[in-house]
Amino acid sequence: MKHFLLFLAIVTLFNSCKRSAAGDKLQVDVKAGGELVANFSLTVDATQAVAEAEGQRELFNIREMSWLEPSTGQWVSLDRCKAAADQSKAQALVSAVSAPAAMKAFLLWSLNPSFEVQEANGVLKLTSGQMDYVIEGVASKKNAERYFDYAILNAYKKAMTNEGMPPFAELQALAEMRKLGCIPRRIAVTFPGMPEAPGVVMEISEK
Repeated sequence: MKHFLLFLAIVTLFNSCKRSAAGDKLQVDVKAGGELVANFSLTVDATQAVAEAEGQRELFNIREMSWLEPSTGQWVSLDRCKAAADQSKAQALVSAVSAPAAMKAFLLWSLNPSFEVQEANGVLKLTSGQMDYVIEGVASKKNAERYFDYAILNAYKKAMTNEGMPPFAELQALAEMRKLGCIPRRIAVTFPGMPEAPGVVMEISEK
């Protein structure tokens, strides 16, 4: 159970925190429960995004809103992502009914998430009582719109290629972050709905 919850925590925010700037490379450090669990770099320009970690590369076509599936060499479009998410949601609604009581409420919320949004003194808070975000600081103001296009694609990609959380909560969080007009420097996520899950913190810096 703990391994599953840790996986959920990391996958949930992995997408949200890869940072972009116009042709610039950014470093992202991911901590879970206070321990460094991943670090990677991301370069985004007007047409593509390239995420690199431990010798692996993920490619995203920003102009055509698609990502490359390495095993097939095929580009997966945003429309296909949305269709897959809707299909997965219908299946998950059925499965959630029989989920353990400790996880049922969280799983059902993740399929139809909502947040209370507060912004003050440069800090954006998204609160649900299931999964809560605190977003603060500025990593970059360059190419923020392109970054969020990329982040949306990556949220869907992770949902399709990993047995983790559905993308809907992350997509809502990204929509609120986008309104800030910048790429946040720090994103912290806690999981009140899953007390055993470690909190996740992503810190972004320019290289």
